[in-house]
Amino acid sequence: TILELAGVDYPEGDFENGRKPLPLDGISFVPALRGDESATGHEELFFSVPAGEAVRIGKWKLVNPRRDRPWELYDLEADGTETKNLAGEFPDRVEQMAEAFRKWKKEVGD
Repeated sequence: TILELAGVDYPEGDFENGRKPLPLDGISFVPALRGDESATGHEELFFSVPAGEAVRIGKWKLVNPRRDRPWELYDLEADGTETKNLAGEFPDRVEQMAEAFRKWKKEVGD
């Protein structure tokens, strides 16, 4: 999205340190930023920051806010402020989403 807005092509080849850029993944947010009402979002969104991790699939968000704690699961349609952890009620969904996160993390090389 940022590269598209800046009019810059995604890098190809090797960087100076021999690393290669990850394959471009996802869809551009530019249509949504420009107010296009037909813009669609991502099916899945993955986040990994030094303190925590998260994955969002549809209305569900799986969060590990400190990496040293169990995953927390939220239904964002019913609980947009993430106050009711549903992980205990939906253990299969937790495992499915955690597996999708592990696969993503392996692909991007955290």
